[in-house]
Formats: sequence, structure tokens, C-alpha cells
Amino acid sequence: MLRAGLVLAVLALAAGAPRAVAGDAAGLEFLGFSRDASHLAFEQYGIRDGSGFPYSEVFLVDVARNRFRASAVLGGPAFEGRSLESVRQEARRRMAAEFARVGLTPGRSPGFLKAARPVGDVVEEPATPADTAPAGPGRPSGPAPSSLGFEAGGRPYTLLLRELPFGPSQDCPTPGFVRGLELQLHAGLPPSRLLAVLQKDTRLPASRFCAFTYRLAQVRVLGKSLAVFVAVYRTGFEGPDRRWMVVTGRLP
Repeated sequence: MLRAGLVLAVLALAAGAPRAVAGDAAGLEFLGFSRDASHLAFEQYGIRDGSGFPYSEVFLVDVARNRFRASAVLGGPAFEGRSLESVRQEARRRMAAEFARVGLTPGRSPGFLKAARPVGDVVEEPATPADTAPAGPGRPSGPAPSSLGFEAGGRPYTLLLRELPFGPSQDCPTPGFVRGLELQLHAGLPPSRLLAVLQKDTRLPASRFCAFTYRLAQVRVLGKSLAVFVAVYRTGFEGPDRRWMVVTGRLP
């Protein structure tokens, strides 16, 4: 399962006090598909809140398996004083051999952007755990699913993203309630028939560190290869941070 992000230190705030919304929002660049559309690559990058260190994380993804093949994750004290652009260039250089192995040239095969939705830089964390506790008798099962429609190959599809409350995490500060996700692909606009569950978390991966909500951002397609980019909002040092993940699969 695909995730994006680095573990950061967290500043706990007093319960009930207003949250300062001042975290860092990673940029996203889609680097393209391989020639046979079996792999894709993307980068998230920015200046880390708290430390001010530049970071660049480049991921190579096996589309059919919805798994990372390789990555270059650069950031931290070793890059103090470096420009963001130089760190980004170095991350791509480190991935050049992996790209060559799968026939991927950044910028050459962008596929087709089938849907895109603006997402905010940061999102306020919930003030109470009322809608983040695990589902059970008398407890909610999380927010209503969000949806994003698109067409590919002359057929309409709908993506449904459902957030999965996993309850409190010992690794997170107060409120410390985290969520995973389930992403479904349905036929039709509006959805009429479930075609595939592209991803369903059973726990929150460590790489998504204190994620508390998600936003569907864009859909890219090349042939039958499908890439769904999702904004991940998580607790950060100076407020909620935005990172990125991709869920991949094959269209029927």
C-alpha cells in the first residue's frame, strides 16, 4: 500500500485551544509513466516546518501491485543550507538508474489527467475525537465517503474514498486520533456497481504518521493504468501538514 511522508516531531497544544494552522504543505509533481505504463513516478517536496530543512521524496511505483519499487527520500540536517532545487535535482539523480530499468523518462509519458480537484494546503484537526473513534455500537463509523468522477476509454467511473477511524495512537499528541482509508472504484456516474477495492487499510502505516483526514486530488490514466493522488493531512510541528500518496491499479 502506498503512502507518502516523513516522521516529524510534534508540538502538543492544550486541549480545546485553537490550533495554529502553520504546517508545511508539500508540493506534488507527477514525473510520468514508464513506456509500457507498468510503473509511474512522482515527487513530493518542500521546506519542513520547524527545522526549515528542504526535502524531496521521489517514488517509483509498480502500478498493478500498488506498491513502491524504489524511492529516494532526502531531507534533514544533512541538507541544511542547501537550496530546495538542488535537493530536488539530487533526488532525481539518485533515482535515474531505477527509472532506466523500467523505461521511465521523467516528463515523457504524463498520461492523461482525467480529473483534478483543488485541495487546501492545510486542514484544521478535529477539536474532539467524536468522529475519529473506531466504529462500534453507539459510535460513528467515520465521515461520509467523498467521491470523484472521471471518464476513461469512453466509460464513466466514480472513485469513493471512505475514511477509516482507527482510534487513538500512542505515537500522536492529543487528540491523537488517526484515520486510514478505503478507496473503491465504481462503474458509472453516479456510481452504480463496485468494480474494485483499490486499497483498504487495516492499520495506519508509520509513514503516514498521525494522518487524520484525506482529500481526493487527481486521477491520471495511461491505457489501463490508473493513478489516484490523495492529499494526506497529518499532525505537524507547527500545525497540520499536507503530504501526498498515490493509489494505483488497472481499469477493467
